Amino acid sequence: MKLKLTINLRSLDFLDNRQFIIKSSGNNFTIDCGESDLSVAGLNGPSVGGLLKLLNIPAELDATFVIVNGRIAFSDVPVRDGDSIEILPSITGG
Repeated sequence: MKLKLTINLRSLDFLDNRQFIIKSSGNNFTIDCGESDLSVAGLNGPSVGGLLKLLNIPAELDATFVIVNGRIAFSDVPVRDGDSIEILPSITGG
């Protein structure tokens, strides 16, 4: 089954894998992929952890926040077709 997710990213700079990302408008992007692309071992179905894996963002990176449909989400939270997701990278600075 195909999934279409809307993702808000302030920057693509921290992403290693941009294969499934399609620019929509402004900071909004669409990810068009299969459920199996977002699946990880130990979880039943597509999840935030699978999305982070697909984009090559380490799930254990404590300062990366993922918000799904307006709620903070951990790696085990399921994602569904049509979900709105925001990924906030860790803040760097001095």
